[in-house]
Amino acid sequence: RASLARLQPGGRPSFGSLEGYIVARILILALETVPAEFTRESVLLALERLGGFDLGLGAPLHLSAEAHQASHTVWPTIIRKGEIVPL
Repeated sequence: RASLARLQPGGRPSFGSLEGYIVARILILALETVPAEFTRESVLLALERLGGFDLGLGAPLHLSAEAHQASHTVWPTIIRKGEIVPL
């Protein structure tokens, strides 16, 4: 929320914007480990080498050559009066 407020004052968080933010944070974490030239292969390898990590979501994340989905956690929600509400 702090990042959104800094980049888009008055912006309203959504699950779509949260997911995009999380994906960007994971990508940045991987890119910081690429030792040389950024290529498709070097970025994919960096993502697969992240292993277990924590972005502060309350659930650990993990990526590897065998696991390309960082989280298997489900956060149930409902839409109430046009607003997304966590259950």
